[in-house]
Amino acid sequence: MQLLRACKYIAAFLVLLGMASFASAAIIAPDAPAFSMLMQVGTGAPYSLDGATVTPVQDGDKWKYQIDANYNQHGYAMAVHFVIEPDPTITGNVAITNLTAISQSYSLSFTLPVVPPFNPSQLNGSVGLTTTSDSTAGTVATVAPNALYTALIDGSSVHTLMNNPFSLSAPAFDSAVATDKFGIPSPIAGGAVNTSIGINLRFSVTPGDQAGITSQFTANPVPEPTVLLGLAVGGLVLARRRK
Repeated sequence: MQLLRACKYIAAFLVLLGMASFASAAIIAPDAPAFSMLMQVGTGAPYSLDGATVTPVQDGDKWKYQIDANYNQHGYAMAVHFVIEPDPTITGNVAITNLTAISQSYSLSFTLPVVPPFNPSQLNGSVGLTTTSDSTAGTVATVAPNALYTALIDGSSVHTLMNNPFSLSAPAFDSAVATDKFGIPSPIAGGAVNTSIGINLRFSVTPGDQAGITSQFTANPVPEPTVLLGLAVGGLVLARRRK
């Protein structure tokens, strides 16, 4: 009798262990999308920013990914933090300090591949800029003829913010802030998204000063009319049941 009970306990333990193993396997995150970060300093050749740490974060039945990296090279110190989501959405935070003795221009592009393609789309985006100065006044400005923020679909510009000419200055040992947005709270209509969405940040920073830039771009598929009809019918059914 005792042996039978022991066997039952062992069997129950093995079942629980198997369920735990299955649950662990079920929450393994898929590989992150093959995003890219491209940097350009002045008129130099663009180059890839590699070596970022990618952290998957479960969000309900979906996954988003945090991308973090620090760089100290080519006359600048930069920390980047991006979050990519399957909507698709890109949200970024970049802090870059000009370590040279002259004003320097920079271009940072972040690209997120999109699968499957969709058409049409709904778009929204935003940018926030903080200029932080050292012992002398500092300025972050656009680089003509480009805007500071450009939202990209399939590598082409679809919307810009902080258009040229734009600049934000801060007194010595101080900071200044500016923001801009589009499609918030109501998204604007967009076209097809075939391969990717992206954000390009292009700006100049005075010597010894820092630019802190938050940016976001979302391109959502427009629901099919049949889906909208189904949601409307479902809402009517629920309303009648409540009555």
